Amino acid sequence: MNGNPTRLDDRLWARPCGERVYEVGILSDYVRSLGDIMYLETVPEGTALAAGARFAQVESAKAVVELSFPFPVLVEKVNAPLIANHSLKPGSAEDQWLVRVVADGITETPQ
Repeated sequence: MNGNPTRLDDRLWARPCGERVYEVGILSDYVRSLGDIMYLETVPEGTALAAGARFAQVESAKAVVELSFPFPVLVEKVNAPLIANHSLKPGSAEDQWLVRVVADGITETPQ
């Protein structure tokens, strides 16, 4: 059972969906500020990321933005239909997660 989303920073939200597992997406207000999303890209499933490493890139009519976490994560799952269709829309962003991550338990720093 999924919990309520929590704001991570001025761009991202996270929703618990298991022990140390979170679905992560872009806040509606931030999606709205970007305008029409033309391209979404994430790292592949199974990617271990160090704090500050890019996990997604969003290209809109107004900007190209790289998204990262302030802590190490393991990308467990990517929302492939959302990414393939570039279908992130304002107003529904909290219902549309980009990646599911394990927030701790990574024992090695990724290369």
